[in-house]
Amino acid sequence: AGYASVRPMRETDIPAVMAIEIDAFRDPWTPLAYLAELRYNPAARYEVLEDETETVVGYAGVWRSAEGIHLARIAVDAAQRAKGYGSLLLDAVFAYALECGLPVVTLEVRSSNRAARAFYRAAGFEEADVWERYYADPADDAIVMAKSLA
Repeated sequence: AGYASVRPMRETDIPAVMAIEIDAFRDPWTPLAYLAELRYNPAARYEVLEDETETVVGYAGVWRSAEGIHLARIAVDAAQRAKGYGSLLLDAVFAYALECGLPVVTLEVRSSNRAARAFYRAAGFEEADVWERYYADPADDAIVMAKSLA
């Protein structure tokens, strides 16, 4: 990746995030969902990744709990993939987890999403569980993945 920086997501980032979200997910969240997360969820932390032109090219959102950090959302603009941006976002998530003293990061991913599963495996995640028929449209299992930072 060229020069890129991670910073906290702001409400004004929601349109740029939604452009990526709608393209990246079969079941996209809504702008209102992001607004609610930013305003009302004290356990949530969302960050955006900007390229050298200060364009939002990716984002990640996590939920903090006693068990660890759960990666709720992560996506990179389709035109900006394979530049290391996803890894930069994961690095920010890992740094936050360690800062919180919560050295376990979990996530779930569609079983059919082979590219994402390979990306997470390469980042050190291991498959921990399967939630059958977790996704409704189309029906798909969720693979629960976890990474220990200890």
